Amino acid sequence: MSIGRRSFLVFAVALLLRLLYLCENSESPYFHYPVLDEVYLDNLGVQIAEGHASHDEAYFRAPLYPLFLGTVYSFSVEHRFFLIRLIQHLLGALTCVLLMLIAEGAFGRRAGLIAGLVSACYGPLIFYEGEILIVSVFTLLIALALALLVRGSLRGSLLMSVAGGTALGLAVITRPNILPFVPVVFCWSLFLPGMRGWLRRVGGAFLIILPVAVLVGCTAVRNYVAAGDFVLVSSQGGINFYLGNTVGQDPARAGLPPPAVTTYRPVEDYRDTVEMHSKDKLEEVAKTTLSASQVSEFWYRMAWEEIRRHKGAWLKLTIRKAMLFWNDYEAKNNKNYYFCKRYSRLLRVLPVSYGILAVFSLYGLVLTVLRRPSHASVLLILFVPAFMLSIVAFFVCARLRLPVVVGLIPLAAHGVARFADMLRGSRRKLVAHGAMICVLGLVVLPDWYGIRPDNFRQEFWTVGQYYLSRGMCDEAIESFTLSLVGEPRGELRETYLYLGHSYLQADRPGSAMVCYRRALEKMPGDPRVLNAMGVAFERSGEYEEAVGYYRQALALSSGYARAMINLGLVLLGTGDVEEAGDLLRAAQCLDDSDPDAYLGLALHSRLTGDGAKAEEYLRAAVERGGEEYLRMFTERLAGM
Repeated sequence: MSIGRRSFLVFAVALLLRLLYLCENSESPYFHYPVLDEVYLDNLGVQIAEGHASHDEAYFRAPLYPLFLGTVYSFSVEHRFFLIRLIQHLLGALTCVLLMLIAEGAFGRRAGLIAGLVSACYGPLIFYEGEILIVSVFTLLIALALALLVRGSLRGSLLMSVAGGTALGLAVITRPNILPFVPVVFCWSLFLPGMRGWLRRVGGAFLIILPVAVLVGCTAVRNYVAAGDFVLVSSQGGINFYLGNTVGQDPARAGLPPPAVTTYRPVEDYRDTVEMHSKDKLEEVAKTTLSASQVSEFWYRMAWEEIRRHKGAWLKLTIRKAMLFWNDYEAKNNKNYYFCKRYSRLLRVLPVSYGILAVFSLYGLVLTVLRRPSHASVLLILFVPAFMLSIVAFFVCARLRLPVVVGLIPLAAHGVARFADMLRGSRRKLVAHGAMICVLGLVVLPDWYGIRPDNFRQEFWTVGQYYLSRGMCDEAIESFTLSLVGEPRGELRETYLYLGHSYLQADRPGSAMVCYRRALEKMPGDPRVLNAMGVAFERSGEYEEAVGYYRQALALSSGYARAMINLGLVLLGTGDVEEAGDLLRAAQCLDDSDPDAYLGLALHSRLTGDGAKAEEYLRAAVERGGEEYLRMFTERLAGM
């Protein structure tokens, strides 16, 4: 089979599986509602597509992926969630072809075909290509860089190797943690076949990494021009290094990303939660505005001080992170890979896990080292530990370690091919190699640190938020109820509040009251719960009790616009028009975007005989909330 046919086969299989997953994923509650990092990146992409991107700040995150999003979104912001996933799946299928070419160049045709088909069927690759996250493009660029470098080595083509260096430079400005691999590539390039004389070797190696220097230099100059601050690529390194090397954290979370509560509020002014923590908390102490580089340097300094004070504990933490890097379990950051399998039959049936891949890649690595490795295979041998160290230096999670499969899959394919050869050879040798694979499996496959959770409470809570935002009350009730199974964690204490909202939307105010009372036990004196309790009583026709709860909420939070509006609307119905008007005007000043405030003011104006003003306020309510406010105005006015 020619290389063209092999490439077509791998691309076709990969694309078919990815299109199948895209169809399944479109039914997932996550599809149209990004969370956390996805919200941040999606907002950047929309701003770039619409020409509203900020140009006066240094990059907190590397710039290439947001620019990629902006380019894709410029075709259709409205259909962006489908469009970006489709394009990323197309690029993912191309990544599988590149992995085939890498393995073929390093280990031969059979290993290449195995690598291509394994990557085509590898669940985490397919899953993360369907996310609005940096990792899919980052993985493609690393695969492209290694494929070009390997092919350049085989053909003795300096031009192809320089193209590989360009792809590596693009990877650096996509996620800078690949930077430590650049000097590795430089040293490897010194021994390119066909390069004679040290002067040529050194010159060729510099040419290969020159595009990296140019791209990083351009990014640094842009940051300096925009913010007057020297930031090489992005400024998030400091806070991430601190978060990943704090030895006094929760032992169960050590070495993993910090926990975050995900909620469906993809608003335009959403800020990166890590950026907020790194800058806002520091500026509260410093009492002054700090530059991005100052913030990053502070957190690096804090981390190194922590490491110096607790050398032994930090060493244990680093060993733990190294073990987590190789562990089979896909540790979540924003989303749980295993929970998302609920929405995809394909992910549930695909057989290759990270642990299996790790076992056979380590086995293939041993076999490669024991024999005299080719120049091309040396690059893979160097890439895997270099990338591992770049992740272990910070913290470990599934999406951050995923790009290492660019090295693992070709090595694993080599291991599988070699072990298949042994099935026809010496039984003693087969047993010895089988024992080696079993030992590697015992190291990699068990959950030694107990990081696999025994429930999906957090995920059910997040999905419940989605269903609630879509008005799917029964689904929201089911999800929030499932998130309460077992002992609820502290960060999920709002579950009863949202479960009450779900019952209220389902027109079951009695059940909502029960939930709100439980919420008050968890969050005594929370004005949001008191306001919600007032709404439940109002829906039940118990207006006096509703007024009491609204007043309690305002006593605790005098600027709570939502409680003001609710109280004002109830008072209009009970005849206390003057106080209602004062409350509604105050609420409108606090929150000019709430259509309910204008609805209340329209009703108040009509009741006080100012028809022109009532029409003006009603138009404002319709502008902000839609035509349904005309019906609401008529119904409420008829009931007064």
